[in-house]
Amino acid sequence: MWAAIRKGWSNGGLLIGVGGLAAVGSGALLYQMEAEDNLKKKFNGAMNDSRAAEGRIIAKVEGAPSSNAVTKDPILFEAKVTHALGMLFDGPVALRNLKEGETVSVLEEKVGPEERYCRARSYREGKPLSEGWYPSQFLAKVEPSITTL
Repeated sequence: MWAAIRKGWSNGGLLIGVGGLAAVGSGALLYQMEAEDNLKKKFNGAMNDSRAAEGRIIAKVEGAPSSNAVTKDPILFEAKVTHALGMLFDGPVALRNLKEGETVSVLEEKVGPEERYCRARSYREGKPLSEGWYPSQFLAKVEPSITTL
């Protein structure tokens, strides 16, 4: 066996074989990486299309505002934001730019996918700013204070 390896080494056949095998392996890996990239691009494109379509469907079917416009809907209760999501929470009907501890007016409960959101109204300087969905788990109901005269 060693004699065959020495002979292959001396005439370069072994090196040519190993080099050819490495070239084939590299080509296969490049092909696989390119196929994965194409699959990711197709998936991301489909997800973006479905999210945009979902926003249009929600706005049409449920009458949800896609522009986060302020409505005259009555307030159910006030709630404090217990966790600010920042830029992680985004979408056509998302209530964005809330800060932890900020008070919002809840207009509707159990909306959206799996009824996990509240439709709420945010304020700046005491004036209504925008409305949208915010995860219910990050809103804590504020009990109204009872004042007596």
